[in-house]
Amino acid sequence: MESFVRDVAESYKKMSHLKEALTHSWARLNLSYRCSGSDATGDTILHVAARLGEAKLASAISHIDASNEGDIIDGTNINSDTALHLACEHGHEAVIEALLKHGAAMDKVNAVGFTPLQIAAIKLRRGCAEVLLRYGADHKVITSESGETLLHLACRGAWIRYEELKEALTELLNQSESVAKARMMENGAFCAGQEEILHARESQLQHEVFPFLRLLLEAFKKNPDLMEVEDKVRTSPGTVLHYFACLNYLEGVNVLLKVPLGSLKEITRETVQKTLCSLIGLYHSIF
Repeated sequence: MESFVRDVAESYKKMSHLKEALTHSWARLNLSYRCSGSDATGDTILHVAARLGEAKLASAISHIDASNEGDIIDGTNINSDTALHLACEHGHEAVIEALLKHGAAMDKVNAVGFTPLQIAAIKLRRGCAEVLLRYGADHKVITSESGETLLHLACRGAWIRYEELKEALTELLNQSESVAKARMMENGAFCAGQEEILHARESQLQHEVFPFLRLLLEAFKKNPDLMEVEDKVRTSPGTVLHYFACLNYLEGVNVLLKVPLGSLKEITRETVQKTLCSLIGLYHSIF
C-alpha cells in the first residue's frame, strides 16, 4: 500500500491540475479502499498519505471527499486513528494543515483515548501542536485514565527520551569501570567521543523540549487550574511543577510560581529550593 501511495503521489505531483486529475480517476480509484489481510492496519489511502507526509495528495483526497460528502477524511483504521492522528504522530505539519483546511475533526480520540493534539504532545511535535492550536484544538483536554494534561504528556515524552539517553550512556560506561579508565584504554578516544555525542544529544533535546513546553505554558495561562493537576501515572513525579524540576526546566518553574495557583500558595521559596535540589539531583543522577 505504501509503495502504491508513493507512486500515486509522485504521479500527481507532475500534474498541474491535481484535483482534476483525482476527480477524473474517481471511478477507477477507490479512495475508501482499506488495507486488508491478517496483518492489515485498516488504513485508507488517506491514512497512508498522511503517514508518509504526502500533503498534496492528502489535500486532493480531502477535497474530493468533501465534494462528495464522504467520510474518508475522518475515517479511522483498526486503532481508531484518523489521518490527522497519523500526521501528528509522524510530524507532518503540511498534511495537518491540509486536513484541517478541509474540515478534519481536531478532537476525535483514538483507541487509547488520544486526540491528535495529545499525540503531538507526547511525541514532542511542536510544529504540529502549533498548527492544531492555531485552528482551535482543545488544549484543556485531559486523558481519561491517566489524568494527564498536555503538559504532562509533553513532559512524559521528554522523560522517555531522557531515559533512552540514560540507557545509551550507561551502556557506554559499562564498557569499562569508568570513563577515566576508558580514556586510558586503546578505545578511550572512542568512548570519550561517544560520551560527548550523548551529552550533545542531551543539549539538543533540551532545545527541542523547552520551546514546546513554553508553547503549552502560554496556552495554559488561560486555564491556570490545569497547572495544578496531578496525574495518575505510577512513575510520574506528580504535578507539572515536579516534572519541570526533574527536567531541569527552571524557566517553567519560575513561570508556575508566578501563577496564582491554590495548591502552590503555601509553598515558600525555601521549600521550592529544597524540592528543586532533590528533583534536580534525581535528574543529574541519570547523566
